[in-house]
Amino acid sequence: MKKVSINTELLEEMIGRQGISLKRIAKKAGICRQTLYLILRGKTCRESTAIKISKAMGTDVSDITKEEWTCQ
Repeated sequence: MKKVSINTELLEEMIGRQGISLKRIAKKAGICRQTLYLILRGKTCRESTAIKISKAMGTDVSDITKEEWTCQ
């Protein structure tokens, strides 16, 4: 299970633009709100969690992570 780093500045900017609460994002993503808070404070997360967050935000996972993504 690969860990990835989220571009927190970009994610926070997206959250602000969409005007959506962290609680709502966590619910849409199917993750704990505490997990989202930790990620926004710089903790790494599983690839699967990053994908869930990106889907909840309506964007591609490569838009919110610091890693390069390739199709396999």
